Amino acid sequence: MSQIESNETVTTNTNETSKIHKGTIVKFFHKRNFGFIKFFNIQTKEKKEIFFHKTNIMKTNFMPTVKIGDKCQFEISSGTKGDVASKIIIIYRPIPRTQKLATPNNIPEQNTSHAALFTQTMLEFFRMATAFNR
Repeated sequence: MSQIESNETVTTNTNETSKIHKGTIVKFFHKRNFGFIKFFNIQTKEKKEIFFHKTNIMKTNFMPTVKIGDKCQFEISSGTKGDVASKIIIIYRPIPRTQKLATPNNIPEQNTSHAALFTQTMLEFFRMATAFNR
């Protein structure tokens, strides 16, 4: 055991600043509760993927599942096998695009007949309007 002399000062760095990164969840395995987040590393100017576990998610407004495409912010900490995302907060979930289904109003043959009828009606309207103004 070493002793500290009375004129020496010992300082510890308790205010460690951690950088918050933003990324997108690109893979998630529901049965095993882990996945990967893709983010842009400004220091190396490249896109990287980082491992995360579901237990590291602090807050999500989209409970109970994590989905591919969710936008999140996180901190990077060191794990046993490398860097790990920790203190993850899911901040945005994109709205899924729906496929356009064929409805009775979306059939091309009917659309052309409706367009022809509309054109004919408008021509008659303009003829009547110009005849009225003379």
